[in-house]
Amino acid sequence: HGVPVGGIMQTMQLRASAGSEKKLARQVNKFIAAARTDKMVTTATAQQNAEDPLDFMLLLRYPSMPAMKAHQESAGFKEILGKMEPQLAKPIGLYLMDEQNGILGMPRHPFGPGGEGGRDDAIYSSRNSVAR
Repeated sequence: HGVPVGGIMQTMQLRASAGSEKKLARQVNKFIAAARTDKMVTTATAQQNAEDPLDFMLLLRYPSMPAMKAHQESAGFKEILGKMEPQLAKPIGLYLMDEQNGILGMPRHPFGPGGEGGRDDAIYSSRNSVAR
């Protein structure tokens, strides 16, 4: 039956500290592998920028806000993010939007467990992406 027609799309932009990119890449791979086994996650993928290996983009799709909340409140999610934190040069840039049949809709104000990826991070992140 395939992919659900709608839900929530979340992007996470990670910036590794110089010298930490290989360790962060391993942690990102573990994070994505774990997310792919979670029934609350529809899609999980990540990309390390070939031209700037300190730059990572993660994309997660959820069928609903409650599914995203359940995933983010899981011990595994918090543990892996906690292990990534020492490798990060700046807070995680988080952006959420509605998605329907592959078409992106209205942005959402995110919430994050333990403060990472909170609303302030998302606003900071979206302002930075516009300025580039």
